[in-house]
Amino acid sequence: MKSYEHLLENLIPGQVIIITTDSGDTIGPAQFVVFNEETGIVVLKEFSSLSPSDEVVVFLIASKIESIRFQ
Repeated sequence: MKSYEHLLENLIPGQVIIITTDSGDTIGPAQFVVFNEETGIVVLKEFSSLSPSDEVVVFLIASKIESIRFQ
């Protein structure tokens, strides 16, 4: 198991999370969509604070995740 997979193995699609990357960037709150183990890519839906609200699809390299906070 790769080091980041333990952070992702219990996530449920639709679950709201906040991710901190290894560079200190914060992504979220966002809904977890899917994790592709073959490519190592995590897909999230992040919501804009603009009105009307827009959804932004985020593709993230899983190995760059430092931590996940659950909402």
